[in-house]
Order: sequence, then C-alpha cells, then structure tokens
Amino acid sequence: MAETMPGVDLNLVPAMKAPPGETSNLKDPYNSDRFMYLTAGICLGFSTFAVFFRLFVKARILRAMQLEEAILIFSLAGLVSLTAVMIKSTLIGQGVHQWNVSMAHVMKITEFYLHLRTARENMEPICPRPLWFSTRFSYYDICVKSHVRYDHPVTSDGCDYATTVTNTK
Repeated sequence: MAETMPGVDLNLVPAMKAPPGETSNLKDPYNSDRFMYLTAGICLGFSTFAVFFRLFVKARILRAMQLEEAILIFSLAGLVSLTAVMIKSTLIGQGVHQWNVSMAHVMKITEFYLHLRTARENMEPICPRPLWFSTRFSYYDICVKSHVRYDHPVTSDGCDYATTVTNTK
C-alpha cells in the first residue's frame, strides 16, 4: 500500500473527491444494503424452494432421479456460494458511493478482493470445467427433450458467439 504521512487518520480521508453538488459523508452514508439483502433472500429462497420441490417430485412421486438432479444440486450450491460472496461484498461496502467511503475502508475492501482473487486463481484449474459442463449439459438436455437440434457454431478464431437453435418438428 502507499505510504501515508505520519499523523493522518485514514478513517477521516474519503477515497475519492466528492463531485460538484455532493458532500462526503463518512459517518452514516446512504447505501442500498437492504435492497441487496432483500433481493438475495427472495431469489435464494425461491431457487431453493424450486430445487427441493423438483427433487421431491422426482424422488418420491416419479421415482426417476437422473443425472440432471445432481447437476441441479451442484448449481444450487454455486448459487449459494455466489450469494454469500455478494452479501459479504455488501457488508464491506458495496452499494456506497466512493466519496462516502474512507481510505481505511477501501484498504479492507481491496484486501478482501485480493484474498477472493487468490482463492479463485487456486480453484481455476478445477472449478470452471464442472460449471461449464453442468451449464452445457442442462442446455443440451433441454434441447433433446424438446426435440430441438442444438447447433453450436464456432467462428474462425475459435470463439463461440452465438448458439443457433432450430426446431426439428
């Protein structure tokens, strides 16, 4: 981190100069925390209910559990992890204007994201492959069950920019 002058309290220094017409408020700044918590709670609640309802129907009523249910559970675990990171980000200052955040708080946020980045880089050789597999498999499975042909065009540079779906009926 950058060297500071002796005697300067970073808790009293805003991270950015306030724009014209605004003043810095480091004591009690406006934030959108409650909207984030409300959105995360509602979405995670509905998603969890839908997954458990589907699992109940497949296991108890139809008695036809398949690979897609395991992938669905794996996807729900990913959603829970992402929601946890979003809530942690909100706790440390997401949703607050930068001129209402102190330099000391910015250092805490930077440290959190550096730890998160290090963890992601350590998991990168392992984690994306199952995630991409589950996403592609789910999409392919939907196409097969609805009698739709799945064309996956790849451009000359090797990137896939679009997925073409045509009905085979």
